[in-house]
Amino acid sequence: AGLGEAGYSVVCSGMAEQAMGLLENGEFDVVISDINLPGMSGIDFCARVSADNPKLPVIVMTAFSSIKTAVSALRAGAYDYLVKPVDLDALMVRLERVFNELKTRREVERLREVVVGDTGFEGMLGSSPPMKRTFELMGRAAQTDASVLVTGESGTGKELVARALHERSPRAGAPFV
Repeated sequence: AGLGEAGYSVVCSGMAEQAMGLLENGEFDVVISDINLPGMSGIDFCARVSADNPKLPVIVMTAFSSIKTAVSALRAGAYDYLVKPVDLDALMVRLERVFNELKTRREVERLREVVVGDTGFEGMLGSSPPMKRTFELMGRAAQTDASVLVTGESGTGKELVARALHERSPRAGAPFV
């Protein structure tokens, strides 16, 4: 009730299996789960959610506060741990931290796509005309079956070029030698 009144869109489920179905069919920013759930423990639920959605934060709460339970929850992939009765202000602080981290992560991913998409080649970055020509040449060379000799001074990134060529080549699944 308190989260809805605070402006959050909330979807509730009383069973872990039902919640797993909801997670498969919807987009969620955070999961808040009790340790005691019918049918599956909250620790097992947390582990499944973390395995299926590694970027989805799970906040676990329990009435039985113990270090062992907290450690089990964190090992299962929980983002955070709360003791019941849950103080709404404490929960709001944790949710604010979750959403700030999500916002930062999304911005980093967006910027990475922009930078790498426009000025990169397999993780290598550069936007100067010589680098653009190098990336173009690398792209053409990677599509051939020819051996490529990479030369240059020490520290210029010859191994990075070789790895990038390998990753873009038809032999990307074979060992890099």
